[in-house]
Amino acid sequence: MAKSGAISAGGTYESPLRFWLGFNLACTGINYSDINPITLSNGYPASQKQSKLGGAFTLNLKGGYVFVFGDKRKKAISLNVNAQNMLGNRGVLGAYSPFGMEDSELRYAYIYGRTVYLMLRFLF
Repeated sequence: MAKSGAISAGGTYESPLRFWLGFNLACTGINYSDINPITLSNGYPASQKQSKLGGAFTLNLKGGYVFVFGDKRKKAISLNVNAQNMLGNRGVLGAYSPFGMEDSELRYAYIYGRTVYLMLRFLF
């Protein structure tokens, strides 16, 4: 019997020197596609089939630093970096039947590999 479910764990270190580092591990078990309730109630037997989807594992990293400057009124610039899915895993994350449509074709959501975000914030 296949196990289904998800778990996520992570941690963050915040330094008194105005920087932080963190990580997150996320793992999902065997998943199944969602069923469209409209097609079930209208008697479309082909739409009652669920697709079995594999599990997924991701490692996400984050970090940042705050640059503080100014004399009387402190100003700051915050630089944040988030790196999602550092292991570069690809595949199908989920699937669903569109709501309100009578066809039984599934729409899929994918894991695209590594994604990096760079954020710059001004605090005045």
